[in-house]
Amino acid sequence: MSFWNGLLFVCLFAGGGTLVERSLRTRDSASVLLSLSLMVLGLAEAFEFILSAEFQPFALRGWYFLSQIFFWGVLGAGVVVNLPFERSVKRILLWGVGIGLIAGLALTILTQITVAVNWFAPEQSIFTQYVDLMARNRPTRWLTTLFELGGVGSVMLWMFVRKHAKVSRWVVTMVLGSQMLFWQETIYSRFGENVGDVIHLVGGWLLFLSIWFLTERRKPKSASSSKVGIWLSGLVVAALVGWGYSFRVAHYGDLCLASLTNDSSLFISLSGEDVFSKEFFTSNRPALITLIYKLGGVDPLMRVTAVSRPENKIPLQVYPGLNCITGVQTGVAVFSWSVLVFILVSKLRSPWLRILLPVVVLSFAYLPPLADWDRVIMSESISFSMWALFFGLSVELASRLVEDGQNVRISTWLIFLLWGISMAGYGVARDTNVYMNLLVGVSGVVGLLLPATRKRISVRLLASIALLGLSLFGLQNALLYRSDRWINPFFNNVHVRVLPDSDRTAWFVERGMPTPTPLYAYTNLLGRHDYDRSEINDLLSWTRDQGAGLYTQYLLTHPGWALAIAWKWSAIVFKENLQPYFKPVDDTVTPYDLALGEVLHPRSRLIIGVQLLILLVLGVLAVQEGSDTRIALMMLFSLFFIGELGLLFVSIHGDALGIIRHALVAVMPLRFNLWLFSLFVLDSDLASGVQEL
Repeated sequence: MSFWNGLLFVCLFAGGGTLVERSLRTRDSASVLLSLSLMVLGLAEAFEFILSAEFQPFALRGWYFLSQIFFWGVLGAGVVVNLPFERSVKRILLWGVGIGLIAGLALTILTQITVAVNWFAPEQSIFTQYVDLMARNRPTRWLTTLFELGGVGSVMLWMFVRKHAKVSRWVVTMVLGSQMLFWQETIYSRFGENVGDVIHLVGGWLLFLSIWFLTERRKPKSASSSKVGIWLSGLVVAALVGWGYSFRVAHYGDLCLASLTNDSSLFISLSGEDVFSKEFFTSNRPALITLIYKLGGVDPLMRVTAVSRPENKIPLQVYPGLNCITGVQTGVAVFSWSVLVFILVSKLRSPWLRILLPVVVLSFAYLPPLADWDRVIMSESISFSMWALFFGLSVELASRLVEDGQNVRISTWLIFLLWGISMAGYGVARDTNVYMNLLVGVSGVVGLLLPATRKRISVRLLASIALLGLSLFGLQNALLYRSDRWINPFFNNVHVRVLPDSDRTAWFVERGMPTPTPLYAYTNLLGRHDYDRSEINDLLSWTRDQGAGLYTQYLLTHPGWALAIAWKWSAIVFKENLQPYFKPVDDTVTPYDLALGEVLHPRSRLIIGVQLLILLVLGVLAVQEGSDTRIALMMLFSLFFIGELGLLFVSIHGDALGIIRHALVAVMPLRFNLWLFSLFVLDSDLASGVQEL
């Protein structure tokens, strides 16, 4: 199951639920039924996901009943209500659909599938499997055919029997989508699984879009969520966050199990430095991580005798010297992602989406692709957690900027203070992160330069944002320069990207780089921390004075080459979504954890283009709606999207070794935003954008 299926599920189930919720408030039975058909199709996707991970008889029954019987029955019923039939005829048809659905459920439950257990193969198309399974059950097959023909036939009839002389383009779109879903089984068997998957996805999207717009145009603009619904959804959200906490703490076994890597010994030993000394902030590792390890009671004298590598994974162990610092990392992660959930939920209008968002966000954060990093003694876990906290507080601050205007509340200044702390923590968790601080600072400056922004938003708050972002960037870069921890990455770039090319080598030599002959000898030492630096004093001196600046200059003056390298590696950095240092614990991690993690953490750079498209849609909807808060959130999402692309570029060019791990600072948020942006699009008010009735 690919992320395309996951995205389709989110839109069908979340979008369908949103439409059901709105249609119930307006008492539009046709819209309720059409919207319900989307939810049913989304649930069928969920059962198909279960079958892709592990065979379960109930999942096969559930998928068959939902996708082959229930969906077509509800879709047909929704269309029948729209048709200009006599009320008595509609009542008879609807009663017939209801009785047929009950019969279909009974037949599906009673169907024997013991034979299927013996030959079930997840790599086969689900249609290949169920055809043989149901071929022996004629009543089920006949009823299925009746519902399929009734559903697709009623949609076709709607296009010709209508109340208006003009055929709505969304009715035509609905016809195309239903036809694709009707014929997908035949296409699977004749043209193969790949073509069948495309037809399934396109058909699902067309049906979703058509029903979304056809039902949205019926919704009165005055319809709004009830206070009771919002309060109830708030209670459910709190319960979901509590359940997420218990799942994260209990599901993966002993929280003190840890994995040590090549970099772990430095984090451990540096935690013994005096926190008020200059060396603490200019050491060979980011200060925030060593500070947390120090506060967590890690023994700086602990000896690391064996480290785990991708080619030689060591099982997880409990190290007394770590004082269960992995439990601390887990606690920071749970706190940060919980704060993010509560903030994001408060920005949604739909109670239905308020309930679904915690499920999506916490599943993303608490499944192995992200949760496993909490066991690794490196900077990734804290960096991810600080991003979640920083992003969440950024959403809250952006909303308050437009809500408060020139009269900034005291609570907003408090949020600004917390936001500044989170931004500082995120910036010093990994050296690459500080470029997001730069982008925030530049954005604040741009806001100050625009007269319209100065009239709408407090100048003092904008100036504070700009000053804080730029100051943190300057301070962190000054500390980084004094730490010399950028020297090895620079050498790696010279070794991998400069020396193999004579033209690039000549460019650097012309600008003072030591002659290549001794430099070739030095390259064998790259990646080691124990070489004698006195052997390369001339190179070190040149590197400190000019090296990093000249490499940046080369990137700026050769943008084609720089972008080509970034494009090449962008495909590679998305290929992995699990940490490489230990195998998942078999008795705690289930096939469903891994399968769902595979969907939520896509291994394809295509998500960048998909996110760009979603952002464009979100921007158009925000402008049409005219909500200042929605426009501010759209701009914030765009800012983070641009920043993450920038971090991806910097990560790829910052060090020629270990790029996949280094690029996670950008890859993880890009994966997360795919789901977040989709939910906010579904929460948008589309009524103002629908002109055709």
